Amino acid sequence: EDGSTIRAGVGSISTAALYALEDKMNLGVHADMLTDAYLHLVKKGVITNARKTLHPGKIVTSFCFGSRELYDFVDNNPMVAFYPIEYTNNYLVISQNEKMVSINSGLEVDLTGQVCSDSLGYEIYSGVGGAIDFLRGARGSRRGKAIMVLPATTLDGEKSRIVPVLTEGAGVVTTRGGVQYVVTEYGTAQLHGKSIRERALALIGIAHPDFREELMQAAYELRYIKQYVPGVAITKAVYPADWELAQIFDGYTSIFFRAVKPTDERPLKEFFYSLPKNESYIRFLSSMKVFPHYDVQRMVNIDYQREMTIVGLAGEMGSERIIAIARCVLDEEATGAEVDFAVHPDYGREGIATFLVHHLVEKTKERGVRRLNAYFSEGNERVFGVFQKLGYVVESTFVDGVYEIRINLDVPAQVCLIY
Repeated sequence: EDGSTIRAGVGSISTAALYALEDKMNLGVHADMLTDAYLHLVKKGVITNARKTLHPGKIVTSFCFGSRELYDFVDNNPMVAFYPIEYTNNYLVISQNEKMVSINSGLEVDLTGQVCSDSLGYEIYSGVGGAIDFLRGARGSRRGKAIMVLPATTLDGEKSRIVPVLTEGAGVVTTRGGVQYVVTEYGTAQLHGKSIRERALALIGIAHPDFREELMQAAYELRYIKQYVPGVAITKAVYPADWELAQIFDGYTSIFFRAVKPTDERPLKEFFYSLPKNESYIRFLSSMKVFPHYDVQRMVNIDYQREMTIVGLAGEMGSERIIAIARCVLDEEATGAEVDFAVHPDYGREGIATFLVHHLVEKTKERGVRRLNAYFSEGNERVFGVFQKLGYVVESTFVDGVYEIRINLDVPAQVCLIY
């Protein structure tokens, strides 16, 4: 986030993470080692230290290692403050930086969240360094984040870096209680406050697709998950990050929209149960009086091609809850789709449903869908308004207490009429 104080560990991935922060503003630095990657962000105007809550205006570090340009930069520079390692790496000091973000790299992560960063089995690969100090400091910081990054596989692609259990002889550098976020090229797993089952599902979701089924089977055998349904329990699909979008409604309500994930099973159940019992819902919910594990499991494990589901989340990252959902399923020809949606009544009449459905419809159009159908029961006529605002001609029929809406995405209309 803008205004964060950052520290990245040693390694190509952690360093690359710093170079990826060029679009941020007013970052600060509190680190044990200063490198050229930080200097790059200083030159870009990203690192200003202006919003630091500890030593504002100062880069705080213990030593630097890099190019001659870096050494010339720190020489007699009042922007850089060097302190003993006992001070810079004291987690009680680190935690005084609000929004402290620590980025560290790992070699293996098991399905419970234990991280090995210093060895390959019995072979010692590197030292621990300041990783633990800064992870603890970030966790103690107000709005801080402790992040572990690693590639999903080894360089040859033969082995997964996310494993059922750590390799024999591997050292547990970071315990399962020490990491908040694990990041690979396939996404982010938020582990803080999660059960073992939820951790396992989250980590499997960011593993390389070729290893997900194997990891799911291992999680079942280790009894990390209670139920395993081959072909349903996990998907090889790559999470569509381009579906993510944040929007502010009614001047103050901020909602984050993204594709549904396998880890959304419990939040989705909680959303369904929170809906008023006398409400008429979307068609795919109407026959579900309770929401069994197997059915919801199918809803959150999708291919993002034939089935597309977008959820809306409200609240701070890590404690957000699902307040809206829109879902579509393509027909056999993949030119038509059925659409359903629901928004929690607490967030009704703010335009969330219209925005969410429109967002989903645009994603279906990208996949060649030309026709949409939707069904809802009598007494829920306000659903008409959502579809009327999509910008396409809308037709409807009413049979046996059920409305069927038909939308032709090839026929735009300034004012969509109900026939």
